[in-house]
Amino acid sequence: MNEFQSGMKIDNSDDMANQKGMVIEILHIPTKQIVKFKSFLTMFEDQFLSDWTPEPVFGRMDPIMTFRGTTRRISLGWDVPSASILEAESNLSRCSKLMTMLYPVYESSGAGGATTLTAPPIFRVKFMNLIRDTSTSNVGPGSVDKDGLVGVISGFTYAPDLDSGVIEGVDPAKRFNGNIYPQTIKLNCEFTVLHTHKLGWDTSNEPASKNYPYGQTHNSKKISDPATSKSPGQGTDTAVAIHKNKKDKVLK
Repeated sequence: MNEFQSGMKIDNSDDMANQKGMVIEILHIPTKQIVKFKSFLTMFEDQFLSDWTPEPVFGRMDPIMTFRGTTRRISLGWDVPSASILEAESNLSRCSKLMTMLYPVYESSGAGGATTLTAPPIFRVKFMNLIRDTSTSNVGPGSVDKDGLVGVISGFTYAPDLDSGVIEGVDPAKRFNGNIYPQTIKLNCEFTVLHTHKLGWDTSNEPASKNYPYGQTHNSKKISDPATSKSPGQGTDTAVAIHKNKKDKVLK
């Protein structure tokens, strides 16, 4: 059964998500719960930050810089548009599940009602080859539980697009049931990656992971001329699924 069904007779975004795997996948590691969204990206920033500690020395103009480590932080934003009441209900349900994933797992300690935190909200996140654990041996689209990047999320921002309006909910008799569903929801988050595989370079000047971070194999000893090399499928309109003009495209 297809994961995404907008309820429209023809919806290219359904095909791109179901058949081509152009989705954002988020796994809540403690509970193994997964939520997926069509990849209508509005923002993608991947920051690699080197941490250096300056140590001032008497008589020296510049401090001695001590390297501590390199961190990776991904800023991700995407739209969640709805083409029908069916999809609007499904999207709001996905968003609701996403927000609950920010909470930890508790264990009740008895009749007194006290609870003990047993697992913090750690995540795996995957978006095609741009957010993916490249140390796995899996090829092809992969799955978030095996190929997702491990990390922590500082929070989610949920913002209905008020300019797009809302869709009214109805009961079985087709009467307004008091619920409204945003036609388009804007989501964004910051994801700090917790590296689970070896990185860096060895003494022979070879990278520890030759396809890190985006699944593209590179050779440290030879760089191809971009003017003479072409990637398969270069220039096709199906290479990426970035949502730029939702009002004109999503409801076709």
